[in-house]
Amino acid sequence: MNAHLIFIFFFLTSLLQDGLTDSVYTGPEGGTITVSCLFRLSAEKKLFCRKSCGDGNVLIETDGVRAQSGRYSIEYEEGVFLTSPTFVNVTIKQLRKSDSGNYTCGLKRTVRLDGTKRVEIIVTDAPTSNSPEPSEQSSALQITAVLLTVSFIIITLSVTVMVFCRNRTSKQTECPEAPGEDEVEREYEEVGDGRVNSSSSEEQFQLYSLVQYNETKQTGSDL
Repeated sequence: MNAHLIFIFFFLTSLLQDGLTDSVYTGPEGGTITVSCLFRLSAEKKLFCRKSCGDGNVLIETDGVRAQSGRYSIEYEEGVFLTSPTFVNVTIKQLRKSDSGNYTCGLKRTVRLDGTKRVEIIVTDAPTSNSPEPSEQSSALQITAVLLTVSFIIITLSVTVMVFCRNRTSKQTECPEAPGEDEVEREYEEVGDGRVNSSSSEEQFQLYSLVQYNETKQTGSDL
């Protein structure tokens, strides 16, 4: 008996407190915001309204799991009583300053009491900085890295070619080494001994041999 009373007490408390807690959501102008309303009990019809869910205030409603109407979309996640909560998630795109204000998430039930949850949305000023998106920043960094790599390769090749050309030019213009002292003395000795390999020396030697031969022949005739 006591167990039944305790169950009834918690059941009535859940019905009375279902979705009554206020929540505040903030989003920038032009952005997107998602409002999540928690309920303890499920329902057949889901609503999202400006201020209260009276006539003309309903922004989007559905009997199913999800729906979309203009800038508004709604998604329903049904829970299990006393085990897991039920959620009504509403997304508003392209926020405007006029969207700031109070809203109501509503659940309409056939047998049980309806559930409502009040939320407040505050739309802030749009960002003024023209900072690029993360994807644009990563692309710019990749391009910069490639350009730096190519520049480094070009500079390295240019320096290598300059050094090679300079070394080659210095080798081509290099003066022949002067003969050493021993080589000079050897050449002087060859000249002194008559061992100079030139055409004029050979002719002089042949002429000298011919004269000696004639003199020898004349001396033999006289005898």
